[in-house]
Amino acid sequence: MPRAAMLEQLSAHELTEWQAYAELEPFGFWRDHYHVGFLASLLANIHRRKGAPAAAPGDFMPFYEKPPLTQEQTLRLLDQTLLAAAPKPKPQRRKR
Repeated sequence: MPRAAMLEQLSAHELTEWQAYAELEPFGFWRDHYHVGFLASLLANIHRRKGAPAAAPGDFMPFYEKPPLTQEQTLRLLDQTLLAAAPKPKPQRRKR
């Protein structure tokens, strides 16, 4: 049904009800993207390395806004980055 025709037939009260329903139970493209994101996260988690953080559906939804990192999460991420960038010690040769 075209949008203009729908708006002519729908009262303001019905439109408000549909908006409230969409907040509780999303439908349309967002829901489709969530389903694909869920499947992608499932596959990513099946094949992730031991100890790696689990993927979430939102990780595969480019428009999904992630909550800001806490101070603890930020410090842990900084530590991991610095450890990865630090030079590795060379193994010492044994003297005979």
